[in-house]
Amino acid sequence: MGTSENAGADLELVAECARRGPEPNPCCTTSTDLSRFIESITILKPPGVSLELNPDLPRPQNADVPLERLGFYELWSILKRNLLLACIVVALCMGLSIAISLQLEKRYFTQATIALEVADTRVNLPDAMIEATEMNQAEVETQLDIMRSREFAGKVVDSLGLINDPTFNPSLSAESQGTQGPEAQRDAVIGKLLRSYSVGRSGESFAVDINVSHTNPETAAAIANAVAQLYIDESVAFKRDVARQSIDFLRTRVEVLSQSLNDTEINIASFVRANNLDNLELPAQLRAELEKQRSILELAISGQEPAQDISAVEADLEQIETQLRDRTRAELTLRQMERTLETERNRFQTYVERLNALEALVDILAPGARQVSFAEPPNEPSAPNIPQVLLVSLAAALALGMIAALIRENMDRRVWSERHAARASGLPTIAQIPRIKLQRPDAPGSLAQYLRTHPRSALNESIRSLLTLCYQNKRATSGVVLMVTSGLPNEGKSSVALALGHCAASGGMRTLLVDFDSRRHGLGKMLDLPEYAHQVEDVFFDPALLDVSIKRSMLFESLDVLGFRRNSDLPWSLMFDREAKLNFNRLRGRYDVIIVDTPPVLLVDDACRLSPATDKTIVVTRWGRTSQEALKDCAEVLRKNGVSVIGTVINDVDVKKQSWYGYGGRASYYAQGGDYFS
Repeated sequence: MGTSENAGADLELVAECARRGPEPNPCCTTSTDLSRFIESITILKPPGVSLELNPDLPRPQNADVPLERLGFYELWSILKRNLLLACIVVALCMGLSIAISLQLEKRYFTQATIALEVADTRVNLPDAMIEATEMNQAEVETQLDIMRSREFAGKVVDSLGLINDPTFNPSLSAESQGTQGPEAQRDAVIGKLLRSYSVGRSGESFAVDINVSHTNPETAAAIANAVAQLYIDESVAFKRDVARQSIDFLRTRVEVLSQSLNDTEINIASFVRANNLDNLELPAQLRAELEKQRSILELAISGQEPAQDISAVEADLEQIETQLRDRTRAELTLRQMERTLETERNRFQTYVERLNALEALVDILAPGARQVSFAEPPNEPSAPNIPQVLLVSLAAALALGMIAALIRENMDRRVWSERHAARASGLPTIAQIPRIKLQRPDAPGSLAQYLRTHPRSALNESIRSLLTLCYQNKRATSGVVLMVTSGLPNEGKSSVALALGHCAASGGMRTLLVDFDSRRHGLGKMLDLPEYAHQVEDVFFDPALLDVSIKRSMLFESLDVLGFRRNSDLPWSLMFDREAKLNFNRLRGRYDVIIVDTPPVLLVDDACRLSPATDKTIVVTRWGRTSQEALKDCAEVLRKNGVSVIGTVINDVDVKKQSWYGYGGRASYYAQGGDYFS
């Protein structure tokens, strides 16, 4: 912790770091041995991975990650990764298919065919006339729907007496007798009959095939022929019923029109007599009398007649004019009544002619179809076809197996490849660490012993490549501070940090391992070190205590370890305290590489707090164990805190499975190393 005198300076440093982000380290000169070591290592870069990363600018999530194409090779790889699941699905499907096929009852298939008449005669209901029409495709489909209807199937049931057939009516059995009423039994029989036959045609043909499948061959043939014959009989009966309905309608109309004609004629005769329209001379007489009265009126007005006679003459004149007007109206009404009578006579004649035509043709109407082939009882069952069932089941099982593999592949959210890690984190994968087999994995020093005794192993080669990538683009000549972290525990970050320290130390670098994971002390356990005695803040605020706390590893030369008391807290002000920064810079000048092992990012905030003091950060994930969501959240936390992450490291990779499963990446080639590794 800082003193009270420099508290203001500490606040200024915090503000400055918030504005600038992580600041570069001061420069110093590296050793000649270090330069030779760097030049002697072959740099292997994964394809498409750029190491020129700007630590001050966060990478966008899922940046530069191409979309994965699902080609034949990818499908084959998915199938190999889920081969056991696919085989189980195929075996289950095939076993189920065989069991079901053996349980299915034998069924016999037969067929009858009818041909619909292209040109058909039928009654036109609106006009009540028989006309010849050409059947179109829509009408053909309508006829097929009629044969598929429940009403039509009910007539077939009645014609064949299927209600008494135990294969159609299960209620006839002793166990089910009396459980259903007659209507329910008939409805069940109709449903089973509809499931036993189908009707269809080929293309736009007018030939209709009636296909029947049943457990009894004679019953199958009887049903097919009954459906065909019933449809033919129904088509004729329907036409004759329509014709008879039209005849009854026409007879009724003829009787009504005949009575209407009689009533109209009587009304006309009564109207003529009532209005004296049969006296054809009356209009002339009225007109003559009208002229006479007009002459008398003129004489009276001129004074030649007495004045008392003028009003009488005017009254007579008005009466005559009224009679003429009434006569004219009556004549007009009579003409209207005569026109109505003529219309009714024409309508009556039309209905009489149609009635005569229908009565002559009703008994000679032809059916709308004819049966061109009759169904015969088959000799051999057509179902189940065991070879065909097995072939179809195999194809379906393979498809289901592939679907199950795709579903499992899609639901598996673990990190298996560089593509998975890049898609989740938006960061390049800079190394894949192969899995090793230790005789005593939990024993202290077992990993360190393996690193010493297997210098040419695939593990050491992958760590050398990782160290080369981490040491590239070094912006300062002082020691590089590399932070190793992970999202969750047990992902191997401490193992990777130890392996990096061993690689750097064995190459002649002055190396310091800093175990900031004080809750587990993974580095201390693997190096079989005693418990640390001091707190973090005590060590970095006291230069003398710092020197005392640094221990030389007994397993590796040139490898020092700095640790802290268990469960030590990392104060926020540590990275901004002047004394602490000076002590940390002394470590930079003393060592070529400083590797910092931090607690998991998603559990503890120490990695984010330490980021201003580090140059580069790598995130360790565990092959086949770390979830993509955890890696994504880890990268997002680091990105929000401005941590300079150069990439991810996939640890504990099974190189043989990596190659066989088709995940790709550098680790898949380690299985082909042969005598290159030992």
